[in-house]
Amino acid sequence: AAGIPIAGPLSATVSGDYQSGGGYTLLDPAKRGRIDQRSEIIQRNTYVRLNYAPSARLNAFMTGHLFGDNRYTGTPLSYQDRQQQHVDAGLNWQTDHAGSVALRAWDGRQDEHQRSAAIRSNSSTCATSSTAARQCEDSSVTADIPSHDWGGSATWTRALPMKYVESFSAGGDYRHYAGAYDELNFNTTCPGAH
Repeated sequence: AAGIPIAGPLSATVSGDYQSGGGYTLLDPAKRGRIDQRSEIIQRNTYVRLNYAPSARLNAFMTGHLFGDNRYTGTPLSYQDRQQQHVDAGLNWQTDHAGSVALRAWDGRQDEHQRSAAIRSNSSTCATSSTAARQCEDSSVTADIPSHDWGGSATWTRALPMKYVESFSAGGDYRHYAGAYDELNFNTTCPGAH
């Protein structure tokens, strides 16, 4: 992470992280087969914020955020992936008599992809001479889950020199969210399926 002065009242904040984990097999060693492998997770996170503050009465910002999550869940065909992108912006303005105004806007998207697998119950149909269990698998379900979220808000606040009321605020916000769940199922009962 770092804070970076750019020019005059304009500055930036940048941060990021990367991590990976897993490395273990999810199944009892006595029950493992040729398809069983170590699980793994990889996550990436990046955040950038631009700040503009020419005076104590006015400041604005814009941010961008990227996030990735990849999971390998123990067999060659099964996985879960999630990617997120998000931007938002804001403006704060304060006057002596009219009060202060805060404006916000955002836009974000997430894409998730999943695949599940079915283990062959009859290992003799696999491309291997072994008769042990868990020798091969077939894709059973794939799913794509996109979603989109955007909106904005505005708030006005004014100080009131009254005995029992210090300030008054009014505002509103609008948010739109849309998504889908697109699933494809495969027939895994055919002995010769691949």
